[in-house]
Parts: sequence; structure tokens; C-alpha cells
Amino acid sequence: MLGFVVAALSFWGIGLPGEAWRSVAIGSAIVSLVGITLFFGTWPPFNTLAALAVNIAVLVSLLWLRWPAHAAT
Repeated sequence: MLGFVVAALSFWGIGLPGEAWRSVAIGSAIVSLVGITLFFGTWPPFNTLAALAVNIAVLVSLLWLRWPAHAAT
């Protein structure tokens, strides 16, 4: 969660340089996916599936769809 907060702050130009938010968000999603995978079944199923969906959405939107366009940020 902290990584996603840092990514959001970086997106707004607070703390890290504005260009760093994509890398921080991708790294945070990967770390989160690893943690969810290692501790699968620890949390309620809906919470686990929702967290997986959000992490996958972040990775798909940033890596595959390349959203938002670099010109927009």
C-alpha cells in the first residue's frame, strides 16, 4: 500500500520526480502480487480476488495499454 501512495504522490509531483510514478506503481503491483500469492487463503476470498484484480489492472494499464500517454503526464 505504501508503494501505491508513493506512486500517487510522485504522479502529483510530491516527493519523487514526476517521471518515477510509473516505475513505483509497477513495482508496487508486482510486490503486492507476490505477497498475495505467498499468503493465498489467509484473507477472505473476495478481498484476495479484489486485490489481485486491482494489481492486474495496474499492470495491464501501465505495461500493455501504456496508459496514460507520456504526453499527458
